[in-house]
Amino acid sequence: KKNEVLKYYMRIEIATFTSFDKAANLKFKFKKIYNKILLSLDIINNQKFYKLKTIPIENIEEAEKILTIIHKNGYKNAKIVIEKKKYEYNY
Repeated sequence: KKNEVLKYYMRIEIATFTSFDKAANLKFKFKKIYNKILLSLDIINNQKFYKLKTIPIENIEEAEKILTIIHKNGYKNAKIVIEKKKYEYNY
């Protein structure tokens, strides 16, 4: 029998680029501001999008604090996103 447990967590989406170099450069610059950032690749209609997001953040207070820091550093389009994490357990 399969049981699924859903867990939600927050991330901050900072920016999306079509250029890997631009995304990687921003990730490098961000090290001084906030260093828990992931660079992910989404492919939509054969177009590559490189997204900079934070690692999962457990609570809203922490997310808002980090978002404020990111906004103060000029990334006004950054936003908190809620993602669903899916775990599957086999019994």
